[in-house]
Amino acid sequence: MWLIRMLLLLSSALSYYKGIVPPLITEAPKRATKFLTFEQFHLTFKQADLPQPLLLGGAASGIVEGTMIAPFERVKVYLQLQRHKMAQVSDAASMLLYDNVATNMEFTMS
Repeated sequence: MWLIRMLLLLSSALSYYKGIVPPLITEAPKRATKFLTFEQFHLTFKQADLPQPLLLGGAASGIVEGTMIAPFERVKVYLQLQRHKMAQVSDAASMLLYDNVATNMEFTMS
């Protein structure tokens, strides 16, 4: 409680929301993509009279998320960890690609 009171005294009430814009900007498109793909796949499977259109729509939406959204999320986390000092996002992407190739080579070699 003391910290909240000091924050209000030293700055404004807007300081509570100071860092919320970047997460909202990144999360909103990801969530929208998930819901959009689920609804589109669900309707497609329902119109095709396939069994379990909700299950199939969810699975297809998960596949889209895994292939289109997860790689960007991984680059973001990789940059946040800053294990390697990177100048640009492309450096992180190339490092991730190298790590994935090296990991896959280890699995195939053993």
